[in-house]
Amino acid sequence: ASTARALGATPFQLLLTAFQWLLARWSGQADVVVGTPVAGRPRVELEDVVGFFANTLAIRTTFAAGDSFAAALRRVRDGVLADLAHQDLPFEELVRVLRPPRTLRHPPVFQVLFALQ
Repeated sequence: ASTARALGATPFQLLLTAFQWLLARWSGQADVVVGTPVAGRPRVELEDVVGFFANTLAIRTTFAAGDSFAAALRRVRDGVLADLAHQDLPFEELVRVLRPPRTLRHPPVFQVLFALQ
């Protein structure tokens, strides 16, 4: 937590950066999309409502060759904050709008989920 704080990020953002960085290196792809679950209760009036309001965010990061970890962390942090601002958009709607190629071999948009508990 202190390392994340020193770099101006949350522990989630720090660990997500390390995870996405590792996926980029292993896959040889600079563009990495990872899903993450969100609580789905951004409005105060929903806090006392009983029910399942979870949603999934697709967090996309493009790593540049020669990026330092701090630069990559800033990019992930900015992406996470931007994505959280749009967390009300249902994942199914995102898939409908993007219309990614569909196949039974893997799910649309992302193939890896990252959850910090």
